[in-house]
Amino acid sequence: TANLRDAIAALEALVTPPRDAPPTFAGARERLLHQLYLLREDAPRRVRAMEDAGPETLLHGDLWPKNVFVSMTDGAQRARLIDWDHVGAGPFSYDLSTFLYRSAAEERPWLLERYCAAAERAGRRLPGTGELNLLFHTAESARCAHCILFDAMAALNDGAAWAVEELIDYGRWLEKLRPPLPE
Repeated sequence: TANLRDAIAALEALVTPPRDAPPTFAGARERLLHQLYLLREDAPRRVRAMEDAGPETLLHGDLWPKNVFVSMTDGAQRARLIDWDHVGAGPFSYDLSTFLYRSAAEERPWLLERYCAAAERAGRRLPGTGELNLLFHTAESARCAHCILFDAMAALNDGAAWAVEELIDYGRWLEKLRPPLPE
């Protein structure tokens, strides 16, 4: 919630955009603020869902299909992860949401089934699809708020025109963001 709060504050402060900002920025900024306000209003529910989903765990931090390769070991397929420079701790949904959102929509149910089966073998049962969608959408929204914060700060402090363009893009992306799994 801190990134969300700070992203809102930075965007609210960005009343006067850099000189090179496109004329569409003012409207895009207002729409983006509206989306962030909605996320802020829903934050208590999202925080509860994350707390109820279980303890923090080791995270890869940049888990998308290009950082996974599959090899054969003793006649069985084994997934191996590479590029561990963003490792940290957090909710399981962070890495899993990254992976699902960056995978083809038709592959997501199969990928989640495999993940759930592995979690159950380890003694962990994941919540149902509705709760998972909330967790995954929350993780993606948090990543987006983090990016919005840094781009808004670059525009505010450095007059970075590139940051304004990225803010417009994040607004479009956030408008289109939907839960990754069919319900």
